Amino acid sequence: MLLENGLENCNCKKEACPRHGKCKECVEYHTVNPKYLPYCKREKTGLRKLFKS
Repeated sequence: MLLENGLENCNCKKEACPRHGKCKECVEYHTVNPKYLPYCKREKTGLRKLFKS
């Protein structure tokens, strides 16, 4: 079973979250509470982005 992130495992760092590994519930929660995008849908930042060019 593939998740929204295209992987078989949830890559969210918040493992204690009640929606961890439940993409449908997570995306629905973040649609209703749009302050933050789900972790797997956020733009990647940091050193990798600098060296990507």
